[in-house]
Formats: sequence, C-alpha cells, structure tokens
Amino acid sequence: VPDTVHVSVPITSPNKTVPIEIQISGEVAEGLAIENITTDQQTVTIYGSEAVLSEIDRVIVTLNASTITKDSTVLRPVVLPTGVNSANINQITMSVTLAEAATRTIEDVPIHYRNNTNNYKASQPENKTTTSVTVIGAQTNIDAVDPEDINVYVDMIDAKPGLQEFQLFVDQPS
Repeated sequence: VPDTVHVSVPITSPNKTVPIEIQISGEVAEGLAIENITTDQQTVTIYGSEAVLSEIDRVIVTLNASTITKDSTVLRPVVLPTGVNSANINQITMSVTLAEAATRTIEDVPIHYRNNTNNYKASQPENKTTTSVTVIGAQTNIDAVDPEDINVYVDMIDAKPGLQEFQLFVDQPS
C-alpha cells in the first residue's frame, strides 16, 4: 500500500445559459411609445445547483418606462433568481428608441377560457366569441400585430353554474 496517492478530481460548477427577457413597467411619457429596445447581451450564463438551474428558463431584467423621455442608453442590473450563485455578467446595456404613440383597434380577437377546472360549458350573450382590442404603441409595432398575437381570456377559476359576469383579461403582445 503506497504512503501517498496522487489523484485528479475535476471540479465543475453546474451552469446554464438562458435568454435575457426585458420586462417593462410604468408608462412612457404622454404621446410617446417604445419603438425598439436592443441589448448588448441576449443571454446570461448562470451558476448554481443542478436542481435550481433545471427550474430556470430565463432571467428577467426590468426597465421602468416612466424614466425614459427620449432615445436613451440605459444600464440595468441582472437580478439573479433565488438559488443562483453567480452569473457571467451583472448588468446589461439597453438602447431604447422612442417614437410617437399611435392607436389601432384590432377586431375579431378570439376569447379563450382558462382554469375551467370543472369543465363547465361556457357561452356568452349572442354567442359572442370575439372582441375588439385597442393597442397603443409605435406605429411600426402596432402595424405588425395580428389578432393571433393577442390572447384575450376569461379566468374561470371561481366559476359556478348559472349566469355570471367575468372580466376579460389580455396577454398583450411584446
């Protein structure tokens, strides 16, 4: 039996590269809209346990639109999800371009149902299955929106048999 042994043990740090998603809060100044946002980084490599990393599919960076009054370059921190130890970057640079705000009404947007856990049959007065949605944004962006890009839905989590009124919710296009 030798007195000493030389052993090589590789040490790895589990990591995962995920996209960076920009989440906008607040409203741009009256009469303006965000036309475009470009970032210097589109992905971030995060480090942590394999169990934590398996649950993460993106990292969110926030932008408060109410602070933007003209075309700007903004530095924003990358906030790491709970359980992530570190990342290869800690901030990103965003170039934000503004344009004059425009309005467009999109007709015939289908109404969907969510959380119909009791499998109720739902119907609306006059069998209305679509609605109109008004979008506000830069002209180039709202011209590109189709009815399929907008998700209008009724949340039926608290539905009970009988006549009821439900609020329409909208998942807006990015």
